[in-house]
Amino acid sequence: MAEKTISRMACAATLLLAAFASSTVRSQQKIDNYNRDRARAILHDAYDNVKKHYFMIRNFTAWILTRASTSSIKRSSKPLL
Repeated sequence: MAEKTISRMACAATLLLAAFASSTVRSQQKIDNYNRDRARAILHDAYDNVKKHYFMIRNFTAWILTRASTSSIKRSSKPLL
């Protein structure tokens, strides 16, 4: 009985190892030049937008927080969710 359990565990471990090895081989695909340029353009646009709008968003958030703390509406101590 113990021999069957050990052999089943060995088979399961072998199958698991084989599945893991095959999934890591598939995940290492090469990126072509078109997709690389596209990803760089997306990241560059995101960088430019953050650089352009960071202080506007930060100042607006600070204004909202200041307004909320000085308003006559009391904040609830209970969480929303």
